[in-house]
Amino acid sequence: MKIILTISLLLLCAFCRSGDNLTILNNKIDLIKFDCWLNLMLGGKPSFHYAGEIKVDTLLINKFSFREVVILNNQKTIHKSKPILEKINIENQSEIYTGNFIFLSPYGIEVNEEMMKVNTINVLIKFVIDKKEIPIMLNDIELIRAY
Repeated sequence: MKIILTISLLLLCAFCRSGDNLTILNNKIDLIKFDCWLNLMLGGKPSFHYAGEIKVDTLLINKFSFREVVILNNQKTIHKSKPILEKINIENQSEIYTGNFIFLSPYGIEVNEEMMKVNTINVLIKFVIDKKEIPIMLNDIELIRAY
């Protein structure tokens, strides 16, 4: 499992778009990065991956959970899964404490025919805070192909 997370972290670093501040949700959950790609390298089975980074107000750290990531093409679901969530650290910026987390797709998501047809996707990220679902929609995210 540790090897899988290390590889995922390396891939995350390779595909990050630094400085993207995609969504801020009431200054409590800040989606810093999100990327997705198809691993089409020779020698292995094609696989789909996503990864991202969020900041969460420390008042919410024990109240929030990450329900799922839904990948859409023209409003049709082509994949959904619960991500692996890893805490990076807690930092202090101007007396506001935030917890930094990375999230990764589960290992071994098979590439389906629909994924091979598209260049951009829409992504629905679902958080839960105090039992209330909070959706964040990202539109026109490039589906990178790694050969």
